[in-house]
Amino acid sequence: MGQVCARRQAIDALKVIAIFMVLNSHLDFLYPIPALAAGGAAGNSLFFIISGFFCSIQRSKKAWILNKFIRLYLSVWILILLKCFCTRFPNTVSEFVAVFIWPTNFWFISALMAFYLIFFIMKVVHVADNIKTISILFLVIYFAVYFIWVVKENVDVEKTSLRLIYGFYTFLLGTWLKKNYNRIAVRANILLSCGVIVFLGSMVFRLLWRKGLVPVGLQFLSQFMNIVFAFAMLVAFLKYEELYSLKAGAWFKKWINFLSSISLEMYIVQFDVIDRFLQVKFPVNVAGTVIFTIALAAILNQISLKI
Repeated sequence: MGQVCARRQAIDALKVIAIFMVLNSHLDFLYPIPALAAGGAAGNSLFFIISGFFCSIQRSKKAWILNKFIRLYLSVWILILLKCFCTRFPNTVSEFVAVFIWPTNFWFISALMAFYLIFFIMKVVHVADNIKTISILFLVIYFAVYFIWVVKENVDVEKTSLRLIYGFYTFLLGTWLKKNYNRIAVRANILLSCGVIVFLGSMVFRLLWRKGLVPVGLQFLSQFMNIVFAFAMLVAFLKYEELYSLKAGAWFKKWINFLSSISLEMYIVQFDVIDRFLQVKFPVNVAGTVIFTIALAAILNQISLKI
C-alpha cells in the first residue's frame, strides 16, 4: 500500500479538476446561461474521497489532528484577518468562534475538519474499518433525514446538512479504498466508464431539477451519483498514474502540481474574486475570475508557507 500512497501526480491532476469544478459551480452570476455553473457537488466529493484516501494516522494522534487543523485553517485565518483589518473584528466570543473556527464562511473547510475529528474518534474506538456497518448506518441516517426534512419541506438537498452526511461517507469510502485499492484497481476500466456516464447523468439530473422537472423525492440520486463518480475517478486516476507520467509533458505536470498545491487557497479566495467581476461582461468576467483566483491563491499559499 505504500506504493499506492506514493503516487501523487495523477491525484494532483484530479485535485485540479475538482477545484475547477467547484469554482465553475459558483459562476452562475457570470455566465449568460446560469445552468453552465455546475459540478460543485461532484468536485467536493472528489476532494472528500481524496482526503480520506490519504488520511493516515501514523504518528502521535494529537500531533496528527493538530497538523490537520493548522493545515486547513491557516490560510483561512490569514484571509479573514486581512478582511477584518479592512472592515472590523468580531465583537463577541461567539462571533469570533463563528468567524475563525466554526462554521466560518467556508463550509467545506469546517466540514472537512469535522470529518477528520470524527475519523480520529472512530480510529480510537476501533470502528473506522467496518465499512459494511458504516454503510448500513449511513443509509439509515441519510434516508431518515431525507424523508423527514427534504421531502417534507420540499427543499434542495444540496442546501441541507445531508451534504455533510454523504460527504463524510465519501470521505470514509476513501479510507476504505486505501486498504482495498489493489483488489478494486482491476476494475478501473469499467469504473472509469461508469464514472463518466454517472457524471453526465448527474449534470442532466441537476439541470432538470432546476427546471422543476424532477420530483423532490428523487433528489437523493444526485448525491449518490456524486459518490459513485468520486470513487470511480479516484480508482481510475490511480490506476493510470504510470500512463499519465509517461504521456504528460514536463511543462504540463509543473502547472498541474502548482495548481494542486494551491487548490485549498483557490477555494478560499474564489468568493471574493467573483464579487469583483459581477459587473464585468462575459467572457472577460469568467477569465478574470480564474486568473485572479489563481494569482491570489498563490500569494496566500506563499504567505501561509512562511508562517
